[in-house]
Amino acid sequence: MQLSTSEHEELRATCRKLLSRNATSERIREVSNSPTGEDDAFWKQIADLGWTTITIPEEYEGIGQGLVELAILAEEFGRSLQPSPIVPSSVATWVIQRHGTEGLRSQLLPQLASAEAIATWGLQGPGDNGPLTISSGRISGRRLYVPEAHRASHLAVDAQLDGKRVLAVVDTNGEGVTIERQHTLDLTRRYFAVAFDSTPITGDGLILSDDAHSDLFRAGVVLQCAESVGIARRLLDMTVDYVSTRRQFDRPIGSFQAIKHRIADMYIQLEGSVVATEEAAWAVEHRRSDADVSVHVAKSWTGRSASAIASDSLQLHGGIAFTWEHDLHLFLRRAKVNELLLGTPAWHDEQLFRALAAGTA
Repeated sequence: MQLSTSEHEELRATCRKLLSRNATSERIREVSNSPTGEDDAFWKQIADLGWTTITIPEEYEGIGQGLVELAILAEEFGRSLQPSPIVPSSVATWVIQRHGTEGLRSQLLPQLASAEAIATWGLQGPGDNGPLTISSGRISGRRLYVPEAHRASHLAVDAQLDGKRVLAVVDTNGEGVTIERQHTLDLTRRYFAVAFDSTPITGDGLILSDDAHSDLFRAGVVLQCAESVGIARRLLDMTVDYVSTRRQFDRPIGSFQAIKHRIADMYIQLEGSVVATEEAAWAVEHRRSDADVSVHVAKSWTGRSASAIASDSLQLHGGIAFTWEHDLHLFLRRAKVNELLLGTPAWHDEQLFRALAAGTA
């Protein structure tokens, strides 16, 4: 695993500075409660800063970085809870530039780089999604809990073609595509059920690489973990600030030993999540043989830790955190949803056990 570089710190600082100005409590609630959940002005700022180009090669108008840099971006967006399709679109973009055909890359990557196009993705499992099937160049089936599908022009999904699992990039404006809102615990990100009824796929839209669907899942979990790290970091900061100012018996409650121990436990959980997520991002980006194991470890630890930190933060804030007006519940909701989607920590534990039993971990 590579240690953080000056370029990484500059990216983090720039991202945090912009988000601190834009992602105010009032603005987040305003966008989240709007009919579309969209912030077009902020999306233009993202494009102007080049964040949509991070993993796109230079020949397609990108800057040629990788999953490690995307993880930094995802962490900061998690920390701010800014509503935006940048994280799901970045996952799909990363997979398309890594596995897509030359025709698909030359056609779609420049559009994604300029933010004229937005991508998202959905996979069969783990979860309640059934298989998608491709026959005679047309795809049929359904994907659940697809993030920001209402804004996406293209959707990357796995499907069965002649008994082989492939990846397809589908135009969401194509024939037979139906997008329906799904309401979840998370109020700041929108999820959708996307159904395909004999939707046509062009030849360039098929990605036949054996590892493409696995890489899509790995990248999705890594950026989800990075986002959860940002949420946990923000909640820890909020809690430390609160217990340092809230007073009982003429002293800050943070001076009580029981509170100190809870804060210390939260910090340990956070730091473990940081290390596990950074390791997973590096392993996936560099195609290491233990990439799957690293991803399972990251989700097993981070999924539990972010959720536990959110719960502890709620308890340490006391009654004020239960009010609708306080922002803490918004972060708790995202942490809980992230814990369950893309495989629960228990599911990832099971995959780790199977790898150990098979001698591949």
